[in-house]
Amino acid sequence: MGTQILTRPLELKAAWNSQYDRVAAEFAARLGNNSGRIAEVGCGGGRLTIPLMKLLGDSEFVLVDKFADTTTWVRRQVLAANLRKAKLRRRAYVVMSDYLKWIRAEHDAAYEGVISCEFLPEITRLGIGHFFPECFRVLKPGGVAVHCFWSLTPRNLRQRLVIIADSDPTWTRTPPAEWFSPEPTLVMRELRRAGFTHLRKVTLKSHLVLRGQAAKIELERWDVRPSFYEKYRKPIDKDGLEFPDWIIISAKKPSRSPH
Repeated sequence: MGTQILTRPLELKAAWNSQYDRVAAEFAARLGNNSGRIAEVGCGGGRLTIPLMKLLGDSEFVLVDKFADTTTWVRRQVLAANLRKAKLRRRAYVVMSDYLKWIRAEHDAAYEGVISCEFLPEITRLGIGHFFPECFRVLKPGGVAVHCFWSLTPRNLRQRLVIIADSDPTWTRTPPAEWFSPEPTLVMRELRRAGFTHLRKVTLKSHLVLRGQAAKIELERWDVRPSFYEKYRKPIDKDGLEFPDWIIISAKKPSRSPH
């Protein structure tokens, strides 16, 4: 896939749809035959949900999100509208809840898959330590967990600017609690600690570069202060903002308990 350079805001929707189509294809490959009942934690407006549900045509999805920010109503409505438009509503059950409250109330071995996309950056190291053992518990033997997030290691200035804009409290109105993204090695270590095996890490380059008005509008959507664009306007207009690589980590619950 070659680098995609966008300058017009009207091009953003199609570009992001293409990104999530690629990620969904990787998720579907990781889930494979374990695609019966899937729980997606932090589903948001369904950017991953919709293309993944289309690929896993026989699966039922439980979609969990706290919807706790200022766009709560809008995000829930977007998700509902997207599911209806894609004719997927009957295969989806939407749950509004804190992730730990929800997962701790679920029965053991209830799901073939537990997944998340861009959710782990929203919780802390401590949160991951609580979350992964619960993921392990609610999965059936042989079930699969798949988690996706952006790399925190920029390959160039364009990517570094994206990370700064989304994580530095100087610029973003919604800074993360601990990190832009967790280290992949930490995620894999915590999955092993929870009991998972067959860990696999896949890296997808986004190849998505935004310049000019497209970059400005996207920063506004991220709730980044206008002063960031003004400060970095020259490099953004010249070279753009490039989104970091996608990190996709999958792991399996053993089919049998060790003797």
